Amino acid sequence: MNIALKKTHYFFNFEQLRNNLFAIEIALFPWINYSDSLRLLFILILGINVSYSFYNFIVTGKSRSLTAIDIFLGCLILLSLFNPGSYWQESFSTENVIFRLSVYYLRYLTFPDDFLRKNINLLFRYFLISAFLVIFVWIFQESNLRLILPYGDPNYLGFIFGSYAILAMCYASSRRANTVSIMLIILCFYIVLLTASRGSILALVLASLLIFIKDIFRFLGVIVLLLFASQLEFVRGLYSDLFIIERILDPRDSDIGAANVRLVEIEIALKMLGNDFINALFGHGASTTSSEIFSDSSTRIHNSYVAIIFEQGIIGGIFALIIAILMLLKSEKNGLLPLTIFMLLNSMTVFIFTFYHFYIFVKLIQSKKP
Repeated sequence: MNIALKKTHYFFNFEQLRNNLFAIEIALFPWINYSDSLRLLFILILGINVSYSFYNFIVTGKSRSLTAIDIFLGCLILLSLFNPGSYWQESFSTENVIFRLSVYYLRYLTFPDDFLRKNINLLFRYFLISAFLVIFVWIFQESNLRLILPYGDPNYLGFIFGSYAILAMCYASSRRANTVSIMLIILCFYIVLLTASRGSILALVLASLLIFIKDIFRFLGVIVLLLFASQLEFVRGLYSDLFIIERILDPRDSDIGAANVRLVEIEIALKMLGNDFINALFGHGASTTSSEIFSDSSTRIHNSYVAIIFEQGIIGGIFALIIAILMLLKSEKNGLLPLTIFMLLNSMTVFIFTFYHFYIFVKLIQSKKP
């Protein structure tokens, strides 16, 4: 009997299957808008993983105590549902945002606390596969000035792959580097450059400096290597036509996402916030930072702090500030402070509160240091 069980375990390792499904879920998310098949696959895997988490909770009976970050995140989402003013949008966009926030928060609560730490190398392998596929799509299918595929939003891609790079660098700096993590760092840096997302690039540079500044000689060595590599003909071909160069040199006229549009979004939001005291306290409601209100802008406010204050009010802004402080304190203890710095800096140019990976990385930085 024992021999039969051992053979079954050899051919079918349930824990390994579970870990791979969790990792695939995270790595697959950037591809959900690439095709309906990939979106359905992600939903299927997400459903299996959440169901397993509930099953495991029922079988083991182990309760998980909520952290302060868990509670304040939940309060922010509740404020998204509450809108005392007249700006509630009975539209698909509003319902979609509320649904996504609820699903992401549910996934955040049900995700195993130590999975990300214990399986970081497994995650890096799937992240690397995703990065290779993104480069493949860029070379053979993409026809835009900026990298948009597979997700459809260059700013989100910059946030995702920039986070991957910083996470891999955090582990590499603690002398746990391997071939996979080094290749992941290189590819993710290039992907962020292809997105031409100024916020992601600035956040990536500053967070990287925070990692390297601990060892000034290693930092200087990297600078020397980069200068040497920049003189190679092959490397020149990689960065000579990057759209990010034009976006930095000519930010107002380079494309529709120019800096002046971002300023208009913030200016309109702050003016509307002062129209009503109740709305100022509790916000205008979820997804009201869309083009339905901001007729001068085609997208949401590209600043998480202003967007949260507008949608969840001053009270939501206070909750967000508390969450940011708690994230800094937690990540400083477990060696992931650069990842938190990257997210907080990048949130100044995008609205990361509606990003799936934001919740995944918030879960990660609360894990205990291995």
